[in-house]
Amino acid sequence: MPSLEGRWLTPKTLFLGLSFIATVVCALSGAAHYRKMTWGDAWHPVGWLLGMLFLLLAFLPGRDFLNAGFRSLVKPKTGFFLFWILFFVVSRLWNFRTAPWNGDALFDESGWDLWYLKAYVIDHPYQPAWFHIVISRETLFHYYVWGFLKLFGFNILAYQAALFVIWLTTFLFTLLLVDLFFCSYIVTSVTGARF
Repeated sequence: MPSLEGRWLTPKTLFLGLSFIATVVCALSGAAHYRKMTWGDAWHPVGWLLGMLFLLLAFLPGRDFLNAGFRSLVKPKTGFFLFWILFFVVSRLWNFRTAPWNGDALFDESGWDLWYLKAYVIDHPYQPAWFHIVISRETLFHYYVWGFLKLFGFNILAYQAALFVIWLTTFLFTLLLVDLFFCSYIVTSVTGARF
């Protein structure tokens, strides 16, 4: 009779358990933060990031996929998605000279985002959201932008590179979801062309 440890304690269940624990840590530190027990607690974003990392590790392909190498990726569907990624990149760079950030100023929302980043995020304790006039503004996006600014310099081009990467990721996952739901190159292509 096989042991229970061999059946239940697999890498997948271990990472799922670690993801659950990290998410609970995230929720508890978020609750403590909002009850003003631990203001600016770093465990809130760290718990969320670790939870997502462990969830990703739980669903990585197994050894069989790694042993097969990259030959299993050479399929028409891979070429199809690479074409649409290239289409997205070229179409965004094609209009680079007439893009909103190349005029006299940024468009309004970007200006507010950069002001908010400077006023509330840089050199302040972590806060998941700030009340701003009549709305609450999220800060996870601003921490993401701040990473790009620290990496590439505090300029408009680094800000636009951050937006480009997040839009490319959104575009790719939208195409993957449409392909998953409809299993049709035509529907996925229409979605890619309309994005």
